[in-house]
Amino acid sequence: MNCPVCGKDEWHDLNYLRNRKYWYERNMIYDEKIGFAVCKECGYLGYNINSEDMKKRYTDQRNAVNWMHHVTGFRKLDNHMAFLNRDDFGDNVIDVGCGIGMFPFAVKKDKINAVGTEYSKALANYARGKYGLDIMEEIEDFNTKFSFISFYHVLEHIPNPDIIIDRAIKALSPGGKIYISVPIWLDKIINTSGGAIANDFEDYFHLNHCCCFTKTSFFNLLKMKKLKIVRKDEDILGMTVLCEYDESIESKYDIEKYESIVKTVEKIKAAIELFEKNKFGEAVGVFKRYPDAYIHKALNGDNSKNFQAQVEIIEAGLKEMPEEYPLLRQYAGVLLQWDGSKGEPAYSNNVHKAEEIFEKLVNIKRDPFCYESLIDLNMRHKKDYKKALYWINEYKKHDLEATKNIFGNEAYIYANGMNK
Repeated sequence: MNCPVCGKDEWHDLNYLRNRKYWYERNMIYDEKIGFAVCKECGYLGYNINSEDMKKRYTDQRNAVNWMHHVTGFRKLDNHMAFLNRDDFGDNVIDVGCGIGMFPFAVKKDKINAVGTEYSKALANYARGKYGLDIMEEIEDFNTKFSFISFYHVLEHIPNPDIIIDRAIKALSPGGKIYISVPIWLDKIINTSGGAIANDFEDYFHLNHCCCFTKTSFFNLLKMKKLKIVRKDEDILGMTVLCEYDESIESKYDIEKYESIVKTVEKIKAAIELFEKNKFGEAVGVFKRYPDAYIHKALNGDNSKNFQAQVEIIEAGLKEMPEEYPLLRQYAGVLLQWDGSKGEPAYSNNVHKAEEIFEKLVNIKRDPFCYESLIDLNMRHKKDYKKALYWINEYKKHDLEATKNIFGNEAYIYANGMNK
């Protein structure tokens, strides 16, 4: 396999770190080796897997639509809304790896032509039947130019991302945009699938993620393909960029020493193994950028009853990762919870700090916990019922399920609060 960044075929094998039985039991291995390796030339990290095996995985795993496809689809729509503007789309949009088609359908409702590609026949058929979308397997199957091409958490699933970007550039109309979002590996230990806790080394390097991009290798790929970043975000979900093709960009890559990559992967494995044994402090000692380890250290054992200890542990994590969403969310929750447990709720400095953090976070993600916390602190601590009602309405805009969670608060405000 040639490296998708530098083109070389010189690899350092990392299969010794992996558990083949784990994937065999999940019916995700079709040969003797997992194929995990790092490029000796540029430091790119990924899997030696051919395209046909990858398509087989998608056929085997995604052979029916279930509720999780809708949950994921709504979450991604929120992320798109937070990052994109209507002017970004132009007049002809394609979503590569569109799943059940929720994103192109949402774009189409805005009077813009939108289509998608999808390998899973079950998901593609659902998108056709439910949303009336035109779905093909590959970009070039449409034989047309696109003003906006989306790869939203797709490139990491493709063995040869360099090739598919070349195809996208050929299908891009002049002045068009390429929208890419990918997880980033090695910078910190998080769930790279956007799920809950990062406590499984095999899942962190999930076989579905053929390309385990670091920031350097991802930006290298963009530079090699002459893609200029016009907008970037690292908070919503992974690394998200909006790009334009720029012929003047020099195709070159920065080198990451593969020995350093190997050491980092080994540290991550050691830290996660300690986490699995509930040794959260030791896990942080091995790998400092591990948000879940700080949170679990703060909430377990004697620390669970010690407000000051919880605050200090979360603050230590924020010192390493000042903008890390889960840490900020937990920090605000701890500040609000402990002050809320001291008899009559008051608008203390801690509650004020929690409010500032929650208001910042809801502008990044439409998080029910943050909305509900803002509603609660405005009702109980500030007695600011108009502001509480504002947050109720904001919550309802972005979450159809919100009414169930906040009906009692809304009823109370109208019955009592607005008369005070």
